[in-house]
Amino acid sequence: MVAKTLMWFVYLLRVQQSQALYCGISNDLEARIASHRKGTGAKYLRNKPFELVWFMALEGRSLASKYEYQIKRLPKKEKERLVQNAPHPVHFDFSDQQ
Repeated sequence: MVAKTLMWFVYLLRVQQSQALYCGISNDLEARIASHRKGTGAKYLRNKPFELVWFMALEGRSLASKYEYQIKRLPKKEKERLVQNAPHPVHFDFSDQQ
């Protein structure tokens, strides 16, 4: 039996009003963004407009969790550098998805 490899994502969301960066992980990024929009995701993001500004795909939850931990420990300036130096511009607004 061959084990199925699941891709996980580490992502950064920018809260519009405060410009804060929220870091999270998911194995279904689109569904996770939708749950944040519906208010069923993280409490911190409830009723706050945001946009996806950065993400990285990784093999497995363990590795994604390690990256998330390290990113959450970074000062905001370093998180901003991640966003600015992304190999491809990432600014998705899933506001149409309710």
